[in-house]
Amino acid sequence: LEGLLAPALGRNWPGFEASWPQVGFGEPVRPPLPGDMWIEAEGLLLPGGVRLDAPQFVLRFESDSAALEGFEARLGEARVSGSLSLLRKGAQAEAAGRLDLARWPLAAPGGRISGSVPFSSSGASWLDLVNGLTGAGQVAFDDLVIAGLDPAALPRVAATPIDAIDPVTELVVGALVDKALQQGEWRVPGRNQPAGLLGGQLRISLAPESMNAGAFGAVSILPSIQFDLVRREMEARFQLRQSQIPPGWRGAAPEIGLSLSTRHDARRGGMGPLQRRIDVASLLNGFLAMAIQRDLEKAEAFEADLRERAAHLRRQRADQFQARRQREIREVEAIIEQDALALQRRAAAAAEFDRQQAVRAERARLAEEERLRREAEARLEQAIRARLAEEERLRREAEAKLEQAIRARLAEEERLRREAVQRLEQVPPPPAQAAPLNLTPPLSVPPG
Repeated sequence: LEGLLAPALGRNWPGFEASWPQVGFGEPVRPPLPGDMWIEAEGLLLPGGVRLDAPQFVLRFESDSAALEGFEARLGEARVSGSLSLLRKGAQAEAAGRLDLARWPLAAPGGRISGSVPFSSSGASWLDLVNGLTGAGQVAFDDLVIAGLDPAALPRVAATPIDAIDPVTELVVGALVDKALQQGEWRVPGRNQPAGLLGGQLRISLAPESMNAGAFGAVSILPSIQFDLVRREMEARFQLRQSQIPPGWRGAAPEIGLSLSTRHDARRGGMGPLQRRIDVASLLNGFLAMAIQRDLEKAEAFEADLRERAAHLRRQRADQFQARRQREIREVEAIIEQDALALQRRAAAAAEFDRQQAVRAERARLAEEERLRREAEARLEQAIRARLAEEERLRREAEAKLEQAIRARLAEEERLRREAVQRLEQVPPPPAQAAPLNLTPPLSVPPG
């Protein structure tokens, strides 16, 4: 091929194994006369080491110009045809032509490609020529099956219970998605697809496909394939999106992305191994939202249980206090009644004993009754105060223990909730109870 294109690109081409040469083209070899030639050969070695079988074409040449017309060749069962014209203008070379492929094998991701793409370019080196390639055409894929791309993988993973994903991280979700994708494959439709060539980038935009995933609903697949002719790389991207939002899902519809890429390996003399990359950012956000909602519901239920327990404890303590208070009041009333009866008996005996000294006895009796009444009131008041002080001490100890337990539970809950959310309402301490009312009836002095 170097000798055929020498009138436009010169001789002594550099190597093409690792990358496209950046050195300028050599001095063009001017033929003595312009002309054309029909050529048939057993093989034709292209830059980069690809060998075509049984090439036949018309070579047209003149000063600073060379062209291949009616080109046809084979590569196994594949067919390649088209045309190429080169024109040299000083250090610059201009190229134009058309490439027609029929079942050309793809090393990655596999299958075969057919189609037609016109192209044109210009530059001062091979790298410039490749980097300036532009054109538009149509291609179709044959027998292109993407292994490890099960369309039903997305809805299966999205239906996974959130409690079965622990922890909810990109690594864990990515492993679930990759395992689900490996359970099936997807066959690329064989219809014609538009192909655009710009800046050495061949982009093939495939039409979106909607796949029925059974009970999980429909899944849309948006595929795109790009061949970077400058860097000799290939990348196929597949965006999977679930049309129906699963029950309990939070946020946008579940979506994942699968990228398959490979690049030319100069040591192997071909394309390197296929690299898989999975994008689960959208799916991860949905699972994180579900996990946060689950933790919030647990925290709210725990808070409600704590509040209910605290209220029940307060009611129980209040009922116990009221019952104990009523019992003490009845006991004090019985004591007072007994003391009053005793005083009445003593007063009657004293009146009978000292009837003749009525005035003095009456004064003494009244004085004694007054003293006894005051002593009884003093004893009663002292007993009530002692009992109230003991009750107040017991009440404060119980409230302190309750408050300590509630604070410990709230501190533990706050630690758990800070990991899930930024803030959570704290349970207010139970309100302090009012001082007990003095329900003791006043002492009454029986009439003399």
